[in-house]
Amino acid sequence: MTGSDITRLSNSLKALGVPDKKAWWERYLKGEIEFFGVPMADIKRTVASWIKDVPRDNWQPSAIALLRREIAEEKLAGIILLQQHLLPSAEDAPDLLQEIAEVFAEGSISDWNTTDWLCVRVLGPMIDRDGVRTARSIAEWAKAPGL
Repeated sequence: MTGSDITRLSNSLKALGVPDKKAWWERYLKGEIEFFGVPMADIKRTVASWIKDVPRDNWQPSAIALLRREIAEEKLAGIILLQQHLLPSAEDAPDLLQEIAEVFAEGSISDWNTTDWLCVRVLGPMIDRDGVRTARSIAEWAKAPGL
C-alpha cells in the first residue's frame, strides 16, 4: 500500500461529494465526523473500481489506513473493502481482528455511525464465521477510550 493509493481513493470520493448530503449528514451526526456527502452506491462503486489497481496484498493495510482517516466516507470505504472484498476469504486476513482492535483503541473509530457500520458489516460477520472466541475478543474493546 502506498499513501498515494489512499489519496487517490480519497480524492475520487471527494469529487463525488454532494454539498446538500454533506450538510445533512453532518447535522444528523451533530458534527461528530466530517463528510464529503457521497451516496453509498457511489462509495461502493469507487472502491470496486479502485481495487482493480491495488494488489490484493495491499487491501488489508489499505482498509485499516482508511479506517484511520478523518472523513466518514473514507472510513466507510475501508469498511466496504473489508466486508465485500477481504472477509469472503478469511485466510487472507489473519491479523485483521487485532488491527481493527488497535483502530478502536486509538480512537479512530468513535462516532456511532461508523461504529454501527463496522459492527454490522464486518464484526458481526466475523463473529458468525469465527464464533465465541472472536465475540469475546471484541467484547474486550468496550474498554477502549474511543467508546
